[in-house]
Order: sequence, then structure tokens, then C-alpha cells
Amino acid sequence: MAVAACVPGDITPALLQVSHAQAPAPTDTMAAAVYFTITAGPEADTLTGITSGLARRAALHTSERANGLRRMRHVPQLAIPAGGTVRLAPGGYHVMLEQLSRRPVLGDSVVVTLTFARAGVVRVAAPVIRYEDLDP
Repeated sequence: MAVAACVPGDITPALLQVSHAQAPAPTDTMAAAVYFTITAGPEADTLTGITSGLARRAALHTSERANGLRRMRHVPQLAIPAGGTVRLAPGGYHVMLEQLSRRPVLGDSVVVTLTFARAGVVRVAAPVIRYEDLDP
């Protein structure tokens, strides 16, 4: 099980925790996904922004089925309920990185910077793994 590496001083653990970060190895430099779990402390929070030095664009998406097809939809922000947990995983919410400056390979880490309304800025390092090895 992968655990997110947060830079010390970036987050107050009582406010929020980001864990289980992972990024399946992409096949090209067009796009990559990043998954993780966010657990709020005693107060609710909202994920309001995402950036990555690896990508020209970073955004929160969700996957949904419509007319038998799965498609992605941009989500401008994500509410994390007080004491609640939101999991970003295949088939649901995920971070989509587009127009990568290079293709990350197995063993690399993809660093994303998350901005929360209450907790502030959280930098997360997601290990690059094989898609088949993603935590279920």
C-alpha cells in the first residue's frame, strides 16, 4: 500500500490527511492519472486546486457512464466532509495530468500540489506503478 509523501510543514495533520497516493505508468506524454485518499479532520474541507510541474494542465475529473459509454467530466472542486474520507480511484474521481513534460516510468514519483480551502497547500508524491498493481 503506497502512502503519500507530504512535505513537512505543508499540512496540519489534524485538518486533513492525504494517503495511498499512486500513479499508474502512462503509455505516452499525453496524460497521466493520479489517485489517493483524502481524510478530513473534525472540520469539512474542499479541494479547490491542483497543479503539477510534470504537466501543463492538472485537473480533477470524475468518470461516469452515459448511454453505455464511460466518459470523464471536469469537477471544479471536491468537498471532503468533516471526519469523512474521499477516495480518488479508477472509475471515479481522479487527478488528470495533461500534456506531460516527460513520461514518468516505473519507480518515479509524480508530484502534485493540492490546494484546500482550510488545510492550504499539500504536496503529494505518488509512486509510479503498473496499472495492475493499483490498490483496489
